[in-house]
Amino acid sequence: KKVLLTMGGSDNKELTVSLMGMLYETLKDCHFTVLLGTCSQRIGFTEKRLLGISDDIEINRNASKMEHQYQSFDFALCKGGVTAYELMYLGVPLLLVSTSEVQKEMLELLHKEGSVVYAGHWDEITEKNMNQLISDICSDFDKRKSLSDNAKRTIDGMGMIRIVNAIVDL
Repeated sequence: KKVLLTMGGSDNKELTVSLMGMLYETLKDCHFTVLLGTCSQRIGFTEKRLLGISDDIEINRNASKMEHQYQSFDFALCKGGVTAYELMYLGVPLLLVSTSEVQKEMLELLHKEGSVVYAGHWDEITEKNMNQLISDICSDFDKRKSLSDNAKRTIDGMGMIRIVNAIVDL
């Protein structure tokens, strides 16, 4: 399985390394690509810590080079920001982590709709829970397909048109 891990432009909670540390042993048969945000003030330190986990983790600092590769991933683990919505539009199955109360509310709703798997708020995640969620996604093609289909229905690229039409109809 090809897995994308990204925690946004700055990863201000330093989740990338802690999540990779939790997951790597459980998912040794997966190929990990980590997308690091360019706004991270500790990007070099993060890279060194990731390479300390394993030297076969692909690390990428350039999101624009990654966008055309998003659809090649079997699933992604990321926080509930802009990248999550881009991945949903493309139908990439997602396991999401929230880092703010606004994200938490939105991700809980998307989880209830079956569009994503919500792992929880960043400070509530446990290694046992995360490994179970990842194992479930990895082993269940039908689950990944369902997440993909639901995500594409939820984020269909037509939101702006619906907003304009709603304003015009006022």
